[in-house]
Amino acid sequence: MSRFELKQLYINQLLKAMRENPESVKMTHIDSRQEGLCVIREKSGSLNYCYVYFDERKIRRQLQIAACDTVTLKEARAKAAELTEDLAAGIDISANIGNTPTCETVEDYEGKRFSGNRPKWMKTQVFKGFDFRVSEIFERFKMKVPKSQERLSKSDTPLPELRSALNHRLTLKMIAGNFQDFFPLRVSEVTCYLLRCWGEDAIQTRNVTVQTVNRNVNAFRGMIHWAYRVGLIPEYKLHGYENLRESARSGIGRRCLSNDEIKRLMSALDKREADKRDKRENYEKSYTRKYRLQNGLPVIEKDCPPIGEGYYDFVYPMVCLALHTGARKGSLIGLKWRDIDLEKRVIVFQGEMSKSGNAILSPINSFLLEVLSKWKMQNEISDAPRDLEKYVLYPCQDPYQPISNSAPTCWSSLLEDAEISNFRWHDLRHTFASTLANGNVPLPTLQALMGHANIKTTSLYLHATDEQKKSAVDLLERAYA
Repeated sequence: MSRFELKQLYINQLLKAMRENPESVKMTHIDSRQEGLCVIREKSGSLNYCYVYFDERKIRRQLQIAACDTVTLKEARAKAAELTEDLAAGIDISANIGNTPTCETVEDYEGKRFSGNRPKWMKTQVFKGFDFRVSEIFERFKMKVPKSQERLSKSDTPLPELRSALNHRLTLKMIAGNFQDFFPLRVSEVTCYLLRCWGEDAIQTRNVTVQTVNRNVNAFRGMIHWAYRVGLIPEYKLHGYENLRESARSGIGRRCLSNDEIKRLMSALDKREADKRDKRENYEKSYTRKYRLQNGLPVIEKDCPPIGEGYYDFVYPMVCLALHTGARKGSLIGLKWRDIDLEKRVIVFQGEMSKSGNAILSPINSFLLEVLSKWKMQNEISDAPRDLEKYVLYPCQDPYQPISNSAPTCWSSLLEDAEISNFRWHDLRHTFASTLANGNVPLPTLQALMGHANIKTTSLYLHATDEQKKSAVDLLERAYA
């Protein structure tokens, strides 16, 4: 497929080549001067002027204007311009060509009617010779996950579907918010060099980080690659793109907590528990609660257990789970009580919520066993099937709804109280892995605990500490003595 301004001399050369060797011409030539006009070699061996457009249902249509040896290029452009004007005016142009059938390259399954459900294998065949605009690819990419366009309910939507829809919605937001300048371009005009120039300009003018640029570009490339996989475009030209080096990320990287920082974080959690209980006691005595009770307004009725017997909300157990299991945030969100066996002291993080797709078996140490036992007793969880379907971490008063896919709202204030800077929620997982790696835990064991599909990923956590480097250099004194 090629796109350039067609010339009558070039059409004549194609016709001559077709007569001499019909197999020599199989390309689709798109006219850059008149939108929608292209020259296509049909299966019958003829060379025709065709007009490609989208109807009101966003279905691609292809109409044959005339054979290249019967009309001139000028006449074909005039007819294509007339069709473009009619299409803009809302006129159905499917009958404007007379009895000319749709080109054989496109077979329209959408127009057919079936009794019952359509077979899963039956999909609309897409003509690969037409060069889409990026905006058209984006409109179709929206429907890759149909639920992402709906208003979702956490109680009615299964968690894996909810997670997939929310992630796709976030991807759409990233593309629409950063690549509006690309939308008027044809997909064939988007190159690795153009994406690299966009990324470097974004870092300089918009003051965004290298990680943000790489994440946005990868989302955009994913959309283009999806279009290639489903047959909307004939080739994918962005294989050679290399992400910008992330060494420019000052002060963050793979951040791990020291022992002193972990103690300060746990102290900040204890302080938060005490402050929340003081506010609850003041609320119980306040005029506001009495007023709401008198006027039939909802009030907080759930009693808060004393310090040492339970927790104010899910934040304390969630931080402890992250520190002592190394689980990703998505795995913690989907954790239910049926996945925890306190007698055998084991947690099973289901594969549907893990990044690798495999279930992860995580043992429970004594500290985490105490935390989970208190939290389970506080929530009055029994062995009844209904109780086991409750989420371990839940918002407000409904244990059958998971928390949102983000760090707790109090996370930044906790870090501020603990005097910890440049630290993200996911770095709790890095802290778990690095602590075990520095404790000489075998690499295969650490891989199983982390749930990594590739052991090379696990080896990234084998950091050499300053003490280990000093001990290694001290060996030279004895060796050189």
